[in-house]
Amino acid sequence: AHRHRIEFYPDAMPVLEKLHGQYQLVVASSTPHEFLEPLLRDVQPYFTRMFSATSEFGAVKDARFFGWMCNELQVEPSEVVHIGDNWKKDHLSAGEAGIISYYLDRDGTDGLSFHTLWDLAAVLDGGTCSDPTA
Repeated sequence: AHRHRIEFYPDAMPVLEKLHGQYQLVVASSTPHEFLEPLLRDVQPYFTRMFSATSEFGAVKDARFFGWMCNELQVEPSEVVHIGDNWKKDHLSAGEAGIISYYLDRDGTDGLSFHTLWDLAAVLDGGTCSDPTA
């Protein structure tokens, strides 16, 4: 009923457009599937799979979940790049699993993290991609 209130950050759609087709994109979330799927309905076509730590793994995101996810995808953790906005559950847990992880800090409170998804796209693109609105 409140789905009309969901708004994506302005960089989400253009970065998904850019990365889709170049990379296998998946969602790794602690949100249960029954909420995750309606929330991401508009961007679901960009992703090959949506993983819910609580629905499929019975826990919140941690290193074990990320290891399990890599096993499900039949990839080595070192082949996976993860970006998320929770320092512990996204950045640290993915890194502990051997995944290349980046912290998305949209507030820009530190000088070490990414502030937009364009920062990730630039790293993946060898530094040649930038936010066209900047």
